[in-house]
Amino acid sequence: MTERKIEIGEICLALLSQGENYVWSDADDLEGFFVEGTADVTVRVYVNGQPPDVEAATRVFTSETRNVYLGSGKWCLELSRPPHVPAAFSDQVLTFDELFTSGELFILERDPQRRPSFMFKLVFDELWGNLLPFHGGLLVHAACVSVDGEGLMFVGPGGAGKTTMAALWQDALGARVLHDDRVVIRKKGDRFWAYPVPQMGEFRPSSSRGVPLERTFFVRHGPENALAPKPAANIVTGFLAESFVPPYNARAVELTLELLHELSGAVPCQDLAFVPDRSVVEFLTRRNHATVVPRLNG
Repeated sequence: MTERKIEIGEICLALLSQGENYVWSDADDLEGFFVEGTADVTVRVYVNGQPPDVEAATRVFTSETRNVYLGSGKWCLELSRPPHVPAAFSDQVLTFDELFTSGELFILERDPQRRPSFMFKLVFDELWGNLLPFHGGLLVHAACVSVDGEGLMFVGPGGAGKTTMAALWQDALGARVLHDDRVVIRKKGDRFWAYPVPQMGEFRPSSSRGVPLERTFFVRHGPENALAPKPAANIVTGFLAESFVPPYNARAVELTLELLHELSGAVPCQDLAFVPDRSVVEFLTRRNHATVVPRLNG
């Protein structure tokens, strides 16, 4: 039995297979996330095995690249190859118990002349989006930088400036970029923490290590750098709009709402319009500004 363990957000996923008879097509992106230790979630991998029959199950969600079924106390997620991915990659089918603690992954190869391939990116959003709420966490469409060991998170849709913001903080202050597109947040003790995920943006995370979340900004481009207060209700809806929460999983949605209500009272959150140059870094770190962020190096 071959075992690979991946840790994201301090949650350890073990993939078990009868010999590693498939190719990890994006293993380089997982460097720093492979670990040893006790698994929190276990998935058994089958190459060209027989996936479950969904005839008697209820289809609860469908899109261009996935179908989700629920039946007999099990979730079944059919994840097809996205249009932009070469045809050599395999389709993947995930089954899980209702609490997403254990499951099976079926790798279905399209081309019998090629060795079966496993692309972790195809299952990541769906898998972590489902299991994180049961572990007090959430996957967010955001960038995050670490300054003096404290996390600043920038939430927003595509084009809002998350990657630009990450680059500005790194260039101006040498801040560690956790990620520029996806961030895991979890409550740990009495604080919320932010964690990187394997590379899916322009920055390659150096490790799975997280940082305490000090402040969150909901970002957009603007004619000048400006902050505005964000009411608690708008914080919750703002996070929901940019989170990977499965709408078909009622319990996951319920747990996420509870987490976000708690986060809205624990982590300062504001709207930020910004000019995409270093002036925004100076603006947010000005000591006499009403919004104080962690003291910078030097």
